[in-house]
Amino acid sequence: MDGERFKQLFLPHCQRMHTVALRLTGNAQEAEDLVQDALLHLWTRRERLPQMADEGAFAATVVYRLFVSGRRRKTVGFADAEAANSSMESPFFANSAAAAPDEQLERKETAALIDQCLARLAPQQRDVFVLREHAGLSYDEIAAQTGLDPNNVGVLLSRARRQIRELLRKNL
Repeated sequence: MDGERFKQLFLPHCQRMHTVALRLTGNAQEAEDLVQDALLHLWTRRERLPQMADEGAFAATVVYRLFVSGRRRKTVGFADAEAANSSMESPFFANSAAAAPDEQLERKETAALIDQCLARLAPQQRDVFVLREHAGLSYDEIAAQTGLDPNNVGVLLSRARRQIRELLRKNL
């Protein structure tokens, strides 16, 4: 794939990639860095990229997976104290500097607990759950991005939610 073809396929989706990255990181600068990393990742592997029905969904998946792998490298565990003290809040909560200190602490604890639950999900369930809850994608968009049937997406999402509920009940 040459440079022009790459630009035609992926540059129109930079805004969507940035939106996903911003929801994941909660920080505009980190989101921009994540999009740049994703574009570099795609560029270096351009000759080995699979046939894609939706380049935007594929690019958003690359952003998500780079975020997850980067987060794993930064922390030993998802509930690590360093992760709780970092400036990056969980993507489940809006970045709120105006919140009271007790609310911020509660959000960090809840985010750490949710991250622990996500870490225990099967990879496919976790991917579907994050794409639905964080990225706000529809079942059809998730299906196009993952190559699954929309019905399978619903089943995986239902199982992921049930497992998260059970894990949260055990921890509370």
